[in-house]
Amino acid sequence: MSSSTLSRRDFLRLAGLAAGGLILAACDIGGSGGVRIMVDSWALAYAPFKTMAEQYNKLHPEAQIKIEASPGGWMTKVTGQIRSKKLQWSAAGVMSTFNDLAAWVRIGLIQPVDAYFAASTEPGAADFLSDMLPPVKEDNSYDGKLYGIPFSIENITYQWNTDWFSKVGVTQPPKTWQELYDSSKAVKEYLAVEKKSNHYAFGFDLGGLSRNLGALLCSITDKPYTEEGLLDWESDAMRESLRLMRKMSRDGLTPPNCGEGVEMYDLWTRGRLAGLYSCSSRGVWAQKTLGFDKVTTSLMPTADGQPHAGAIFWGNSVTLLSTAPGAQAAIDFLIYAAGPQNKEWQKAIIQAGTSPAFGSTYTDLIEGDAAFAPYRWMSDLRGEVMRSVPAPKNYYYQVQNEAWGQHRASYLKDDSTMSEDELIQNVLKTTREIMAKVLETVPTLAP
Repeated sequence: MSSSTLSRRDFLRLAGLAAGGLILAACDIGGSGGVRIMVDSWALAYAPFKTMAEQYNKLHPEAQIKIEASPGGWMTKVTGQIRSKKLQWSAAGVMSTFNDLAAWVRIGLIQPVDAYFAASTEPGAADFLSDMLPPVKEDNSYDGKLYGIPFSIENITYQWNTDWFSKVGVTQPPKTWQELYDSSKAVKEYLAVEKKSNHYAFGFDLGGLSRNLGALLCSITDKPYTEEGLLDWESDAMRESLRLMRKMSRDGLTPPNCGEGVEMYDLWTRGRLAGLYSCSSRGVWAQKTLGFDKVTTSLMPTADGQPHAGAIFWGNSVTLLSTAPGAQAAIDFLIYAAGPQNKEWQKAIIQAGTSPAFGSTYTDLIEGDAAFAPYRWMSDLRGEVMRSVPAPKNYYYQVQNEAWGQHRASYLKDDSTMSEDELIQNVLKTTREIMAKVLETVPTLAP
């Protein structure tokens, strides 16, 4: 599962929409027929889109819903088809709301779905909107209109190997940064005694800014974003967050230099990492490998034990493409498939470690069904979602992620003499440069 953060490749893809990529507009890239919905392959691996389409088509043979894995370069292809009035798909996902929503709206890729929900006669249409957690609905909306149809949500959590921590007498998750540091240090010392040099007490998921530094910032301040809509890079809270990351690394609690991206998942699921900041689904990955009795998912500790800005969360959402053929049929299917009334769907996304978007699913399944007792930590996460400070509705988060990725290693490496202020100024400078380049090639992204 992914948070769809924009890497350099993604920026080139986005910029390419207005910088020559539209020559594909006139190309025939597949036959039509039925209502075609594309979904990223990682989501198809756990969310039963295809099973639901088979069921729906038996009930509504006139619809003929077709679920397809998203092809490479699909944004360029779809935008070209929209402009040439030859669109062959109806809906697309996965949209990661805080990363993608504003950009997808501004380039004209997607359209609001409110009118289609209002017109739907599919059972569950009204409940879909009224049962959706209010912050999730807001997260999927832009300028008061709903664009994203969430089939699950994720947020950043602290996941810990209770088997390792029990060796040093730690049985409860840390509430503060100091408790996190102290418990991780105790595990490090135990691992040294056991001569497990290839094991670590803690890891930051470096797969995206929201999973490490951005999450830390939300756990120390009530206002993580500036009026401009950027993370508050120049705040004391950001400096403290940066210092914590570097201290955890330099004191040997994490892999060297805080590690290198996806290697952390391998360490985590093999039991060589005792704690991890990451998407909630990663905890279930480890539980399924190591055992549900050995791994626990908990709320992230905060600087002082107070809730502050909650946890960063996002919707894993499907969107209705602009000028979509069969738009109503596509929406009706998505209501049928991912709505709160579909218990088969809701069970699947819970068991994958992603949280539901609907209040009734928490009460009926997570809290009301004994079979889902191992997932009751999701109810705690629901509280974090309800008090979360949402990311501003712009495309800046992915820009900052790119800038952070360019400068992070220079700050975190053990022999670095770079100060927090130097790192911050470097990130802000690169952020401005990237924003200018994106706006030059995709002017529709201008605020």
